[in-house]
Amino acid sequence: MEQLNHKQTWDLEVIFPGGSKSTEFRTYLQTVEHEMNKLDSNVLQFDTKATTENMEALLHVCEQLERTMKMMREAFAFISCLHAQDTNDKHVQSLLGERSQLNAKFSGIQSKLKQKLGEITESDWNIFERYASLQEIKFVLQEYREQAQKMLPVEQEAIINDLAKDGYHAWGQMYDVIVGKMEVALEEENGVHHYSIGQATNKLTHPERNFRKHVFTKLSEAWKSQAELFSQTLNHLAGFRLEMYKHRGWNDVLMEPLMINRMKQETLQAMWSTITKHKDHFVRYLNKKAELLGVDKLGIYDVTAPVSKTVQTYTYNEGAHFIVEQFRKFSPQMADFAEMAFEKRWIEAEDRQVNALVVFAQVFHIVSKHVFL
Repeated sequence: MEQLNHKQTWDLEVIFPGGSKSTEFRTYLQTVEHEMNKLDSNVLQFDTKATTENMEALLHVCEQLERTMKMMREAFAFISCLHAQDTNDKHVQSLLGERSQLNAKFSGIQSKLKQKLGEITESDWNIFERYASLQEIKFVLQEYREQAQKMLPVEQEAIINDLAKDGYHAWGQMYDVIVGKMEVALEEENGVHHYSIGQATNKLTHPERNFRKHVFTKLSEAWKSQAELFSQTLNHLAGFRLEMYKHRGWNDVLMEPLMINRMKQETLQAMWSTITKHKDHFVRYLNKKAELLGVDKLGIYDVTAPVSKTVQTYTYNEGAHFIVEQFRKFSPQMADFAEMAFEKRWIEAEDRQVNALVVFAQVFHIVSKHVFL
């Protein structure tokens, strides 16, 4: 990889020029909504009788669902990137609201499709699932049928999705806004400096223990200053979910997470049992780290600390070269992808105040559909 002068900020202009005021992105959002409307209409018109025409119609609906979902994810990722780079952009706040509305609408369409699939009789479903054109998606369709049995009637599910816009999702957005505006004042050798939560958290890897403790203390104070707002937010998020569970007749708080992850309770329990059984290995590692750091017991601010007083640092360009070089040793495709990401500025790495604990390169989600790994 040639040692180029890579910029540490991503370039969203290559995706949709104009930022939060982009006319191209506005047109794209309108296209997404138009596709959703067509999908909604086709789902409602889908007949559950096992005929060749209806089976082809189901295939068309699923293809349209996948296409619309990809467009929606691209739009949502772009909005998240805009929000990450400037939490004070008022136009982004409007886009976040639109994102919630589109997400609720799409969830409603999915619920309708699941309900339709759940209405197919077992005898007709046996014909549907043997249809050659549906073989590749048979697993997902069967999964939708099973989920339909655990849901409320479609009209009530639609109400839940609509209420989630200004309830469940709105509380989550408020949490993001609060964290984005929080600052941490750290006393350093050259004076007091103000950092975002993410910037301050990154300093927990500093080689000096006293400074790490100082960072942790200031971070704790920052979180405690918003404790009441956060507790209310989390209570409302949990409350919305519990009310939804109650009306669906779900008694297990893990019902939805297990469903989303396609996991049985027994599988989760087996995983935790294995972790518990072998946790002594991790304890020995932490005890050894405490020994290397010269302390009797690790503090929470020591977990990510380096084990030596001297820490080698790299420039951004050197780090980029190192990453690609290491990828090249075992996966040329991954190395090529990483190299392209650096060169096309798909990565946001600049150390500046942002709205999240860590700025993820969400633009990868936007462009990944053009790349085959």
